[in-house]
Amino acid sequence: MSVVEEVRELSPGDKIRNQIKEKWLKQLMGENPESNPYMMEVMIDLYLLDPKKCDEIIKGHHYMANK
Repeated sequence: MSVVEEVRELSPGDKIRNQIKEKWLKQLMGENPESNPYMMEVMIDLYLLDPKKCDEIIKGHHYMANK
């Protein structure tokens, strides 16, 4: 079996996730043009993997920064 035959079709969930990621990346890069697009994409991926945990981390960091 060739590598091309092993490529799978994206699931509907993956397609929606990619659309969200593209939209957020475009918005964030528009607001922060000096930022590294790769790092922005990684941050978006991490958030989409576990939004609750990311919110906890952000809130904890915000709390510590304002002490």
